[in-house]
Amino acid sequence: MNGNIFLEGKYLKLPKMTAVRMKLYRPISEKWKLKSVTVSREPSGKYFASLLFCCENQTAEKRPAEKFIGIDFAMQGMCVFSTGKRAEYPMFYRNTEKKLAREQRKLSRCQKGSQNYKKQKKRVALCHEKIRNQRK
Repeated sequence: MNGNIFLEGKYLKLPKMTAVRMKLYRPISEKWKLKSVTVSREPSGKYFASLLFCCENQTAEKRPAEKFIGIDFAMQGMCVFSTGKRAEYPMFYRNTEKKLAREQRKLSRCQKGSQNYKKQKKRVALCHEKIRNQRK
């Protein structure tokens, strides 16, 4: 790899950091050049690294369509398919809204700057992260 960045099995080694465990979604070819690594930190304390590779002449495979399906977005529920099947809205936010409200109330009662405030702030951030991931 380029510079001081190394991919070893399930780990990514970056300069000035320890080895970071990674999930590799597709194999990386030796022909690809690593352009940049963007490291971001979530409010919950988790780190994420996005790798940007430059590859030449990459084309997608064209396959003929096997089936066609019609989708009607409805007011009641998420959508209705041409097969008659319905997809309902997943109520993730409504289900975790009470827990989020409880955690935010606890945070508002803590004294700003205290250790318990920092711990509670992390719990609220984890709640928000869980909702964001569920909606994604």
